[in-house]
Amino acid sequence: MSSLIHLSLIDEDRYPTSLSGDDESKYQQLLAITEEEAIYWQSIEINLRGFEPALQLWDAIAGNSRLLLIASFNFFPHKLLPPDADISGTFGFFPADMVKDLYDIMQQEYSFDIDSLEGQNIIAEIEKDG
Repeated sequence: MSSLIHLSLIDEDRYPTSLSGDDESKYQQLLAITEEEAIYWQSIEINLRGFEPALQLWDAIAGNSRLLLIASFNFFPHKLLPPDADISGTFGFFPADMVKDLYDIMQQEYSFDIDSLEGQNIIAEIEKDG
């Protein structure tokens, strides 16, 4: 079953630094702010069983920070919610500094060949862990 993943651009300063309520109400407030304030970039319809390994591969190429997967699903602006928040969906957020760092790393690794021996070893590790 595919999921629709929405990608938006928003300055972290568009979010408040605190919210009141339980995890779900804070999550709903974050969604409303994002919908109102963010610039829509793109939506991707993809099976999460394919999306997660793709993020893991990208992360491995970028240095194995393990942050890509976490930030893609359970990271919130200004840490308004904890990573283990009890919410009805997922919310991924990448602060500007993280995006810049990731961009710089990916520029260096742009020509990485996943068909190379190193690439195949990374894929094998991801499949083994999955």
